[in-house]
Order: sequence, then C-alpha cells, then structure tokens
Amino acid sequence: MRHYLIPSHKHVLRDFLNASAKRRGRHKKAAWCVMLAVMLYAALGLQQSHAVVPYRSPEDYGPSLEARNHLSACRRAAMETMAAVTNGVAGGKIESESFVQRGDAEYFRFVMRSGSKEILIICDGHAGIVRRQIDIWGEL
Repeated sequence: MRHYLIPSHKHVLRDFLNASAKRRGRHKKAAWCVMLAVMLYAALGLQQSHAVVPYRSPEDYGPSLEARNHLSACRRAAMETMAAVTNGVAGGKIESESFVQRGDAEYFRFVMRSGSKEILIICDGHAGIVRRQIDIWGEL
C-alpha cells in the first residue's frame, strides 16, 4: 500500500529547495532589471532637475555697507562701555569680534577682557550704538 497523501521528507526538502531557487532567480532578475534601468537612465543623460541657486555677490555675505561704516563707531562704543564697566580702568581689549545678521538687523559682537572680567558687547550695526552688554563670568 502506498501513501500518496504524506510525502516523504526527501520530497518535501526537494520541493522546498526548488521553490527557494525559483524565488532567488526572481530576485536576481528583479535586481538586474533595476540595475539596467539605472544604467540606461545615466547613459541617456537623463538627470534630475537641479535646484536653481540664486546668484549672490560678495556684498551679500557679511555686513552691509552701512554696517561696515559703523564698525569703527561700534568698536569705540565697546571700548567706552568696557571702561565704564571696569570703573575707568584702562587696558580693556577686544578678544574677539564677529558679525551677526538677524533678518534686516545687523549686529557686531565683541568679547572684551580686562583682567578677570570678560564681557560680551552687542552693538547695532545700523546705529553704531551698544544694545547689550553681558558679563560672561559674573556672579557664578
């Protein structure tokens, strides 16, 4: 008597391996199709549209002409502010200087040092006057 309803383990293994091979073949074929499509895309010169970058002149970077004209006034105001903070003690110097633009507003930032006192001074680039002074290490 033969049992056709229950396959032997050899038949099950053979069927499983054949199905796996077919799946692998389909995956390989799909990978080749994708690779071929990419190569055709590149070979035919079809490129994605590139974003348009607006031209920016050198004047668009950094301070505007008006702010550059007020830079010396800002430096002078920063030195006067430092002298007022240190009670007229001379010797305060600019440790660093940077430019910041927020919308239409332009500011110069100065880190001033006199002895152990270090102060961040923010000067308006359009007016040439000090807007903020922050004692960096004060009252720790």
